[in-house]
Amino acid sequence: MNRHTTSPSKAPVTKLRQTGKLIVDATLFLVALGVIAGTTIPGFKAHAIRSDYTENVLGAAAVAQRALESCLRTENHIGRCKRGKDLLSHGYYPAKARLFDGVDKIEFAISAKEASVFVTPLNQSPSMPSVTDEDDLIITAKVLTDKAGNNRLSPWETDPDSGCAARGLCQ
Repeated sequence: MNRHTTSPSKAPVTKLRQTGKLIVDATLFLVALGVIAGTTIPGFKAHAIRSDYTENVLGAAAVAQRALESCLRTENHIGRCKRGKDLLSHGYYPAKARLFDGVDKIEFAISAKEASVFVTPLNQSPSMPSVTDEDDLIITAKVLTDKAGNNRLSPWETDPDSGCAARGLCQ
């Protein structure tokens, strides 16, 4: 008997085992791919929402914040920076809020002790469909007075009562 020949009955069994192994390997690969996709796609969607929120709502807040800080540096007293028209010469225009896609309005609340900026997003705008007007941003800064009687602001902080804080949009 020749060493290089195989019995005809063994060849189909080996081929069948190889085919079965290929099917099992392909199935395991597809299951692993499904698990990876199932865990990464929701994270990517959440990242995209946070990114749009940051660009639009936090961007609008930054414009208002800079205008208020500029007014305070120039005027040296918070009382001269309370109204929107006081901030016009410092780069804040109400129409600028409309430049940020998904922002409905920007409002200020300014007292002798604290300055707050409220940014309300549009309710389910095309750029941020899962963001509602309840996902508002409120940032506050304490009004500090130096020895000469001039006002300045402490660092801005996100109010924990902001709607965006609960959803992790403005972290």
